[in-house]
Amino acid sequence: MSIDIDEIQVLMAGGPERPSLAELLATLRPGWMKDARCKEHPDVNFFPARGQKTIAPRAVCDRCLVRCECLQFALDGELAGIWGGTSEQQRNQALRKGLDAAALLAELEAGVTGRTEAA
Repeated sequence: MSIDIDEIQVLMAGGPERPSLAELLATLRPGWMKDARCKEHPDVNFFPARGQKTIAPRAVCDRCLVRCECLQFALDGELAGIWGGTSEQQRNQALRKGLDAAALLAELEAGVTGRTEAA
């Protein structure tokens, strides 16, 4: 994700009615995040500790309309946690193989790449 410094300066120079930090940060989020299904599930832990079950976050991701975008975001940023229904380990393996989000999801659906984290 690239941050447009000029856009931030324009937003912050808005005078006495400057945006809050939360509003400013919201402008930096990729557009697809507004459609992410995980927003509807604040009780689900998408950042489980090693060995914790990942069934719930993966189930949310499996039915998400922006799963591929989310997964690509995680691949690009090398993020921890469950993103696009995948573990950090799965994403690292995909990166080593040169896979993008669509290719990794295709492998998962075909059963080529298994789920390596705790079920």
